[in-house]
Amino acid sequence: MAAQDVSERIITMSIAAGTTDVSLQIPMVDITDGFTAETGLTPTDFDIAYARPHVAPVKADCVALTSPAVDDPHLDNAVFEIDDTNMKGVYRLDLPDAICAVGEENALVSLTHASCRTVYIHIQLQNKLSPDGLDGITVTEPTTVATTFAGMMVQLWRRFFKKATQTATELKTYKNNGTDVVTTQTLSDDDTTQTQGAAS
Repeated sequence: MAAQDVSERIITMSIAAGTTDVSLQIPMVDITDGFTAETGLTPTDFDIAYARPHVAPVKADCVALTSPAVDDPHLDNAVFEIDDTNMKGVYRLDLPDAICAVGEENALVSLTHASCRTVYIHIQLQNKLSPDGLDGITVTEPTTVATTFAGMMVQLWRRFFKKATQTATELKTYKNNGTDVVTTQTLSDDDTTQTQGAAS
């Protein structure tokens, strides 16, 4: 196979890391001419392999979907011909969840069949925040004006939901103990403009 043929059979895409039950639609073409759509291929004659940068490559024999039908639920390593009339040579490929697991930046998948050109799928894995991801961020209690984003968010929350005192000339925020002052801001009012100074 010529070098340009390899590049033409690489599919690139981005998927959020940790996404499960990913199904792709893959066109399979004749191994000789490189463009004729291959129809009627048996799912179990396909092989899938994948590699992640810091994980040993994994190879598996493909399987058929349960029914098989286009609306069958996801099944790891399953292959299904979508429609041999309206979408000739296009097959659904159900990726195993390990391919898109959190922990790597990308993965390379190959789908092979003796009658077809090998298809390579390069997947860029985009990091995403888990539902409780923010709760996993360690935040040191600010003792003065915060300089990190996490600390700024804590101080903003405390300003409105924790103890704060305000006089005609001063606004103070406090630590969780409600005693120790964290920030102080000057306040002034000349009957025209109210001014709140920077925290210190």
